Amino acid sequence: MQVIFPGGGGGGAVDLQTAYDLSSAPILVLASSPGPFTIRDAATPLSEAFRVETNAAALLFRVTASAVEFGQNLDLNGNQITEATEIRGAGDITIRPNGDTDDGLVIRTATNEQALLPEDDSRGLYFGGSAGLAAAIAVNCLDSRGCLELLPLGNAGSPLTSAPANPGIIAWNGIYETNFVNNNFGGVLNVNGTYRNQQNGFPFNHGLIFNHAITYENLSGAAANFGPIFTLVDQPLVRSTGGARTISQHNSVRAQPKYGPHTGGGTLTLSNEWLFYCGGQIGAGTTVTQWTCFYVGPPTNAGTLTAWTGIDFPAHSIGTTRIGIRSALASPATFISHTGTAAARFGGEVEINGALNHDGSTLGFYGAAPVAQSAAYTASNVTTDRTYDANATTLNELADVLGTLIRDLQGMGLIG
Repeated sequence: MQVIFPGGGGGGAVDLQTAYDLSSAPILVLASSPGPFTIRDAATPLSEAFRVETNAAALLFRVTASAVEFGQNLDLNGNQITEATEIRGAGDITIRPNGDTDDGLVIRTATNEQALLPEDDSRGLYFGGSAGLAAAIAVNCLDSRGCLELLPLGNAGSPLTSAPANPGIIAWNGIYETNFVNNNFGGVLNVNGTYRNQQNGFPFNHGLIFNHAITYENLSGAAANFGPIFTLVDQPLVRSTGGARTISQHNSVRAQPKYGPHTGGGTLTLSNEWLFYCGGQIGAGTTVTQWTCFYVGPPTNAGTLTAWTGIDFPAHSIGTTRIGIRSALASPATFISHTGTAAARFGGEVEINGALNHDGSTLGFYGAAPVAQSAAYTASNVTTDRTYDANATTLNELADVLGTLIRDLQGMGLIG
């Protein structure tokens, strides 16, 4: 490439290198006239329109017909990439914060825009390494900051004032505030987060949640109640920071909830703790062949199984009323249907406050082996008599009392 110097003064044609070498200060200063410095591609686009290399001819930066490419690290020096069609890397794209308090990757989108949109079978966001997510994120989390957040939650002091249209949160160690009534979230994975309500709410109502050591509290004594909280696996701490707070229900499959200790003289009332809840709806035109809310399947066993327990109620004395299993089924429903051959054993007292209907073929009391019902007793000319004086009776009266007793035992099915 040559630069043409018009006019006299010994001008002529020189190349850019010579022009650079002859310059005392190789800076090109632009002005409003003639305007910007433009490099325009050929009518038939070149493979490269502009290129910058190291002294060893390694690529630093180049402009092609379809992209701007960097051969080395891109340092934004605290600035932002406000818009780009694509950001591609021949290998890994590494984002390294400048300091301990800087964010590694911040993706801000307009309403209803996708923050991460993977193509085909590619991963939208991937944390590799032998230790996976734990090494990439959890070890380096800072207190009071979410390490990975896929939703703009209300940060401490700047509360979220309306429910997101498409909720979905992954957060570690964050402190988040909400300031709208009946706040409603779902699709949540949280670890060690703190969620503070400023108004009555339903934290993560109808949520599919995996929580570990989550704290739910009202903000600085605000008159904000909780619940319900629906989770799969959790270990939440729910507490009042002041005032008489309530939570309608807490549902979970595997949970170790903690209620309190409270601060600021606060109290908390929980209406329902359902650690396993099964419900649903069968709409018109739907046929469900079998609905089983809790199924205990036998384990495959190639080794030695010492003990197997389907449902276990450990000994405790907590609560004014303690009920292991309660049923409000109406007749003709069957409360317990035991169709196996194994014995049903009760180590404590068995109290039956309703009718006892024994349909078995054998019966035994006080350790006696169950036997079949005896052959039928036949008595005739019996006058019903259940009262007699042992010191003033007759043989006929005793025969009537005995006949009455036989009929009573036959009526209960104890004898034939």
